[in-house]
Amino acid sequence: MPIQFTLTEHFHVAKEKVFEGLTNLDAARSWMKGFVRIEKIKGDKVEPGAVWRETRKMFGKEATEEFEVTSVIPDKEIRLRVDGTKGSSRKGEYLFQYLLEEKNGGTEVTLNGEIAGLKGFSAFIGKLFAGMFKKACRKDLLSLKQHLESGI
Repeated sequence: MPIQFTLTEHFHVAKEKVFEGLTNLDAARSWMKGFVRIEKIKGDKVEPGAVWRETRKMFGKEATEEFEVTSVIPDKEIRLRVDGTKGSSRKGEYLFQYLLEEKNGGTEVTLNGEIAGLKGFSAFIGKLFAGMFKKACRKDLLSLKQHLESGI
């Protein structure tokens, strides 16, 4: 059974700016905590079919995961898929949906996440670490928010 979570954060900037921040892979080093590198594998833009490897330093070690863009509706929605078997986690499938909605003079960003494909002991451990995973995703949203709102 998949592990699901939802995060919502209000950004005090236009949704076009939030969309640009989420899709500008070259600027990720400016705001992403633990950033090491991004290697573009297929495509130069965040659009359906684009693939990149994202490497970060986590718990003192480098961890790399391969992201694939499954859907984009400009300024409204981005869907990403991570096949855990191709990265450092070596298991599972991670799905992310970012929804952008103009609200209260800014943008409400909702991140729907799902972790699936874990079996046996990994599924048990996955449930234990779901809170940590959600917390890490929240930190990313807050880092992007701070970066965009500071106007850098």
